Amino acid sequence: MLTPMNSVAQKIEEYKWRNRIVFLVDDSFDSVSLRQQQDLFREEEKAMLERDLILFLTDGKSVLDNNGNPLIIAIETLQSVARISPDFKGVVLLGKDGGYKLKKDFLIEPKEIFGLIDKMPMRLFEMANKLKIKY
Repeated sequence: MLTPMNSVAQKIEEYKWRNRIVFLVDDSFDSVSLRQQQDLFREEEKAMLERDLILFLTDGKSVLDNNGNPLIIAIETLQSVARISPDFKGVVLLGKDGGYKLKKDFLIEPKEIFGLIDKMPMRLFEMANKLKIKY
């Protein structure tokens, strides 16, 4: 399924300029809301790949990739970058520049996030270059 380019990355910064990251944040990896949100994203694998979007899960203590593999990313880094409180539950989007782009409570339609990404300057540039390559 959707895995980061380098699943041994130690820091969020290691994904900078390569991937956009969606974090699903809850107090348990088994929460109904987290699992429902994860399922919505799993249905959109092609759209996520087109946008270099990867999905991470966190229970406020540790971070897993979309396949359940542990990552060594400090949750405090995510809390600092996205300005989220330790009790936040929802979805956080980080752009390729490593900056915070969206924070929203569960459940959110992935198409809402895709729409936001598709308006970003870097994504517009990517789409324009993709069109040039096809011709």
